Amino acid sequence: MTTSISDFRKKRVKTEFVVAEVSSSTVVRETLTVPAGKPDVASVLSAREEPVITRVTIIPGTVIIEGTLTINIMYVAAVPSQPVHFFEATVPFTHFVNIPGVYPGMIAEVFVTAQFGSYTVVNPRTVEANVILEFRVRVIREEIIEVVVELPVEVIPVPAPPVERRRITLEEAILQGEAETVATGNIAIPAGSPSAASVIHVDGVSRVVDVDVIHGKVIVDGRIDVQVLYVAALPQQPVFAVDGSIDFSGFISLPGVDPGMFAFVISQVEDIRAEVVDPRRIRVRAIVKLKAIVTFRKELEFISRIEVPTPPPLITREFLAEEIVGQAEQTSVVKATVGVPPGNPSISRVITVTARAKVKEVEVIQDKVIVDGILHITVLYVGALPDQPVFAAQDTISFLTFVQIPGAMPGMLAVADVDVQKATAEPIGPRAFDVRVVLKTWTIVTEIRTIPIVVREREVEAVQPGVALAPPVAGRVHVVKPGESLWMIAQTYGVSVEAIVRLNNIRDPERIEVGEAITIPGA
Repeated sequence: MTTSISDFRKKRVKTEFVVAEVSSSTVVRETLTVPAGKPDVASVLSAREEPVITRVTIIPGTVIIEGTLTINIMYVAAVPSQPVHFFEATVPFTHFVNIPGVYPGMIAEVFVTAQFGSYTVVNPRTVEANVILEFRVRVIREEIIEVVVELPVEVIPVPAPPVERRRITLEEAILQGEAETVATGNIAIPAGSPSAASVIHVDGVSRVVDVDVIHGKVIVDGRIDVQVLYVAALPQQPVFAVDGSIDFSGFISLPGVDPGMFAFVISQVEDIRAEVVDPRRIRVRAIVKLKAIVTFRKELEFISRIEVPTPPPLITREFLAEEIVGQAEQTSVVKATVGVPPGNPSISRVITVTARAKVKEVEVIQDKVIVDGILHITVLYVGALPDQPVFAAQDTISFLTFVQIPGAMPGMLAVADVDVQKATAEPIGPRAFDVRVVLKTWTIVTEIRTIPIVVREREVEAVQPGVALAPPVAGRVHVVKPGESLWMIAQTYGVSVEAIVRLNNIRDPERIEVGEAITIPGA
């Protein structure tokens, strides 16, 4: 008896092929107008930019990226007391990335960061903004393939052919959803700081602390780090800052998810407001947007080589399998000295300091990942003048940190992300600050291997004269989701269970696996 690959047991799996991975940048230019009710601008102290992608479209040869850029500007008002004020503006942007070979139907993953912003006061009511945005675009193509996973005992010749097997872990995003939650809390003004008369501005950054997957829901716990600038209840009305945090909890309803699945959650503060409750307490209320992606992991054992002594020869395809070597995070402290710019007055006291981190280069060495980056630091301070005006000192410094990853070796791939956990500044003399920034560096190391997989045999069968060949089976591919049965899938597409079983050669209709690709007949 001879063995034909058509007799082998096969599985249909979804694979992703990276078509292109490129970087691109653009400059967003806009003239910003100070909102009515806000005082005129004397000078810009600092600004924070937050780009958000709203839509990604693929046309032949081009990826079109649309989004909004929110700019938060802190400025000195053109009034005798020179108070600090803020205003916010939202600017739409569209960017085109030319990538030969892409076409509709592919999937584009786009990441955007604001690299640099410059601001010029045109007149007391307008500020000209120039912001550099950097995009990282990854285009993938999905394909459903059949892989040989088993040689049935009844068709294996004696002696059986030598078989080489491999095992990989498949991870597939099966469900995703969004929700909003509201966080409310109080920030206490610490001893030593004056009481609050009014709030100038509040800013908050959210982070996810814990994620739990239960039946039908993803439960999220997190924290918002809050910074409030306020006017002190003193005759001179000086500006002070207070830091604190408030917790939030929420859930995302995702029918079909179950304990044991992995959920990745991103949180973002959509709106945040603050008010003075009493002279020593400030109440903060924030709306947090939650986005969850649930993945299902399973191991697949397949046949990578069969030694068949006689034709027909077997056809293999080589796939790139990305295997996680390790992931970890490390906390480090960066120290720097920031000087007062020429022309600015000397330091009376520090109001607050902010820092933003950017990763420039990631290098893998033995058991370590080296991360090279830069920090943009802004120190807000009160000048040593009778009317206590507010000024800003800015600087950009380099930093180098590392994360221990046992098993990491040169040549492997690594991705790193750096978050600023805390930043402090103390005057060291009248014209310099001692700045300390606490960084949390997260990195993941992967190794890409080339794996051959037996997919089919080379067709050598001759066509008999007068016999028409059956047309190839075409149909829609459905990827099995949690909680689905063949009966439910058949009802969705209006076909019979028997037709699905026959077309896909399903041995046991009662046992289908999550993530399995099934062809729908006649779809």
